[in-house]
Amino acid sequence: MNSTGKQLFSGTCFTVYQGWDFPTTASTIFSDQDINVVTENWRPYNYEENSKIKGSSTKIVQTVLNQSGFQYAINLYPWARSYQEALNNKNTLIYTIVRIPLREHLFKWVGPVAHADTVAFFH
Repeated sequence: MNSTGKQLFSGTCFTVYQGWDFPTTASTIFSDQDINVVTENWRPYNYEENSKIKGSSTKIVQTVLNQSGFQYAINLYPWARSYQEALNNKNTLIYTIVRIPLREHLFKWVGPVAHADTVAFFH
């Protein structure tokens, strides 16, 4: 932690999914259930503009989910709410999130959506 109360990390930003135990295929994960997708306002990765959620990470997530054929809804919330939704609710996908050792066991990590040279965590 530096003198401003920030922790700085360099790393890759990921999409993660909460809610299944060792799946073998996407169809066994989701079956007929909708996917709750949550994110925060973090330009240029995810943000709201003209009542639409946009951004470079959003585009990747939408492309993958559209190709999967599963139903989903993306909701943009403050970070604390998105994080709690992902921690506590099944069939919830959260993006964009930095992969750090503290979070490793909390989620099923899907894949990278961006690289962040520096990310600040406030205490």
